[in-house]
This record gives sequence, C-alpha cells and structure tokens, in this order.
Amino acid sequence: MPSATDTHRTPRIFISYRRDDSAGYAGRLYDRLVERFGSDGVFMDIDAIQPSHKFADDIEEALADCDACIVLIGRRWTSIESIDGRRRLDDPTDFIRLEVGAAIRRGIPVFPVLVEGAAPPITALLPDDIRELSARQAIELSSERWNYDVGRLMLALSDALGVTPKRHRAPARWSPVVVAAVILVLAIAGIGAWILSRSEASCQGAQLCGTYRVNMSLTALSGADGVNITLWGVHDPHEGAAEKAWMDQIWVFGPPGPNSWLIPLRPTLAGTLESDRSYTSTGNSGCLGGDDAPVHRRLVVVPSDPDSEPPASVFRGTLRIEWDCAGSEPVEATFQVAGTMKAA
Repeated sequence: MPSATDTHRTPRIFISYRRDDSAGYAGRLYDRLVERFGSDGVFMDIDAIQPSHKFADDIEEALADCDACIVLIGRRWTSIESIDGRRRLDDPTDFIRLEVGAAIRRGIPVFPVLVEGAAPPITALLPDDIRELSARQAIELSSERWNYDVGRLMLALSDALGVTPKRHRAPARWSPVVVAAVILVLAIAGIGAWILSRSEASCQGAQLCGTYRVNMSLTALSGADGVNITLWGVHDPHEGAAEKAWMDQIWVFGPPGPNSWLIPLRPTLAGTLESDRSYTSTGNSGCLGGDDAPVHRRLVVVPSDPDSEPPASVFRGTLRIEWDCAGSEPVEATFQVAGTMKAA
C-alpha cells in the first residue's frame, strides 16, 4: 500500500475474474473504477496487456505493483473445468489461482466480490495457497442494487488505499452512489439508529408511522424470461417465492417527514406518499452490458384498521417494481407485503 508521504504515486487496483464466469460484470465494474480512480489506477487483462506480451509475466508484474485486488466470483467460479474435465482451480498454473495466491502472499488487501447471486467460496473447496480467500469479508454486487453495492465497494477500496477517489468532473447533482455512501457513513456513525428512534415523531396525519417488520412474497413476474436478473438479493426469482432475503425486513414510515417511506438496510430505497395514499419511489437499476435504467416502485398499503386514527399497527398490500434495461423486455415484479409495527 502506498505510504502517506508517497503523494505522487497512483494506487493500483487489480481485477481478477474468469471470462466465462463474470466477464460482463468485470467490464462494467472496470468502467466505474476508472471513472473514480483514473485509468492508471485500474488493471484488467483485457485492456492492460499488450498482444505480444506473456500473460503470466504481465500478471505478476501488475500484482507486484498493485495495492488492492478485487476477485470477482460468479456462481461457477469454484467449479469451472478445463477441457480435460479437471477443475481449473486444481491446476497450479491456473491464472486465477496464480493471481489470488500472489495477492495473498504479498499482503495486498483482497476483496471477494460476489456476482450473479454467488455464495462466498467454501474453504474446503479452495487450494491451500488461496484458502485464506474464504476468510475475507465478501461484498455482493447485484444488478438491482448496482449503484448502492458499487458505492459500498468504493468506500472499502478508498479506506484500504488511504486515498480519496478521483472525480473527473463535479456531478451536477448527487448520484445514487453518493447518496448511498453518505447514508452508509451516517449509519456507521450511529445516525441510522437515531433516525429509527425518531420514527414515531412528527407523524401527524400519516397513514403509517413508525418502524415495521415486513415480510414479502413474489406474486407476479413478467418480462424476465431469458433475462439474468437479481431481485433484492435473490437471483433468478420465481413467482410464489418467499425468499429469506425478503423476510423480516425493517421498513420505516415517518422520518424525515410524516409522508416518507424508508428501508434502512437498503438506503437507496426511499419514497414519498402520493395523494392516493400509495408510497412511491424512483431510483436506478443496474443493467448488464449497458447503462443503468430507471426503476419505479409503488407500494399500496391497506391498514388493518383503516377507520381508526393513524398510525396503523398492522398493514398489508402490494409492492410493484418496474424497470426496463436496453435490449430486453420491460420487467415488472409484484410482491405481496405484510407489516407489523415493531415494539419500542
């Protein structure tokens, strides 16, 4: 890692990935890292290695001068086989194994990054020289939460490198990544807990107010045939599913105003109350191989006691999510939701 006095040296980030496992994510992440850290600060074989060079030599040279290593892990990362039927990770000359092993030996910060709903690698399935990878804290990148997830990764990289990411131009407005990063920092500082503690304040006239535990199940999904999607942490969701990631969520109605809707564990999801008493929000959804697409969410709730004075202690309803990535059909998902006010 560069020293505090080495102000002229550009920190370097190495991206390790398999083309037939996570190439689409690698290219997209590379573009975001270059945007933030500069083209001299990111190494990926597809752009950085010259055709006449030896691949292994260039990889070794790059790792000798890098300050952090991102290991992209898809669902087939540990199981992909060579044409002879042998698992690639079992080959001592496998480039991924060489890259990860060299980074671990050199004491470089290594960030396992999970894509396509992959699970962290199991220790017993890894060769001895890269077994330590399974002990590193993994970060998930999903298409549905791309901006927020990349924001978390950027924060972790900046902290490990001891630098402030480059910005080539000042944004005209706060991007979702910046908003997610600020909310994450506030949560770490304890502000998130303060928001939750204030959820019962200033709620006059609110249909829902306070902190609720919410369970969700997917009741309808259209336009997803043949599309690789991840919906709220669940890859390739199916109608009728009630996945663990959708259960026992914490939703807050109230702060910063009486008509807001906030999901603290997913800071990019925040909306406002419309005149028809539905909660709506608009954000961005990650699209593989293309620009982010606007995503629209509309939550329509029916309190269990609609004729009583607010806030309602129990509610049920539907949450509809719509997005449209270039080159694919518009996707629409509908959840059935049920919430119960959390005891103070």
